[in-house]
Amino acid sequence: MNITTSESENLVVFKRVIEGYILSSVCIIGLIGNSMTCLSILLNRIRRSSPTDIYIFGLSFISIFVLAGFLLTHGIRSTFHEYGEIIHRYLFIRVFPAHVTCLLIQIYLTAAISIDRFLLICRWRTFSYRKWRTPKRIINIIISITLFSIIYCLPFWFEHVLIDNQYISLSSFGSQPLFRLLMRQYLYFI
Repeated sequence: MNITTSESENLVVFKRVIEGYILSSVCIIGLIGNSMTCLSILLNRIRRSSPTDIYIFGLSFISIFVLAGFLLTHGIRSTFHEYGEIIHRYLFIRVFPAHVTCLLIQIYLTAAISIDRFLLICRWRTFSYRKWRTPKRIINIIISITLFSIIYCLPFWFEHVLIDNQYISLSSFGSQPLFRLLMRQYLYFI
């Protein structure tokens, strides 16, 4: 399949519009919304003691980092094409592993909220779950999810290297067949 120059230019323009302008705007709106959510929970004593609001705070807080990571790894690169590529080289190997870690935390927090909601709805007649569901336990769950995600994503910090300040490549660790097999194929489903 042959790609002509005009098709390649159209793809660059399409990526700039979608990733650069539209998704970056959505990220900025999300940053503002999540920041307002975090502040509204932190400033209200009753909401700070609600297990559901603690979950929502944790999810909103980590979403701020996910959105900021997207802006740094994709938004700047697509919006400011010339300078974005230069900035991307330096930021990618530092921001991408943190971004992946925050995404994993976000996924597990969403699952934890879903399980919590399920148990709260299905076990509403039994008071045992409501007694168990304390703010301290919810904070411990959030901390456990965060620690697990950080430990799980540690290998991603060593996956890429910047070569001669010109291009990003897989490191000797990241290019190992065992790493590729485990982290990108089997352990990817955890």
